[in-house]
Amino acid sequence: HQPDAALASQLFFLLSRVKQLDAQQIEPDKTYVCDYIFHKDRIFAQLNLEPPHFDLYCQLADKLQADLAPPTTVIYLQDTVENCLQRIAQRGRDYEKNIAPDWLEKLDQAYQSLFKNWQHCPIITINSTHRDLRDLQTVEHIANNLENGKIPFNKPQP
Repeated sequence: HQPDAALASQLFFLLSRVKQLDAQQIEPDKTYVCDYIFHKDRIFAQLNLEPPHFDLYCQLADKLQADLAPPTTVIYLQDTVENCLQRIAQRGRDYEKNIAPDWLEKLDQAYQSLFKNWQHCPIITINSTHRDLRDLQTVEHIANNLENGKIPFNKPQP
């Protein structure tokens, strides 16, 4: 990969996330669901950027984060690297074909590290190893369990 191209891509995603999560655009009485948290972008930046570019990215991200709406709950879908590789192969997307198992392992470790010390809001961890989240009945079952309190929240520690 080319360092300048990686930085440009990462900054594009950073600014896209900032626009989507801008606290002034979020209505206080509405429920919003998205498939990422702002902290996720930093994980990808750390994996994809060279140290001087990552430092620049962090300086910008830290400044921009103050204006973002924080998450109220995070649902962490945890899976094995092997399952992720199988799903990537099944999808057959050209841009995913070169994702290496060791890169996915680093990504998994980064997520585990992030959520191990998560202090921002409650987090719900769902092991999706034996669940097909493309199946509507599976998603409805998980949603019902969430709604009925059958899936526990991990509360942030003070």
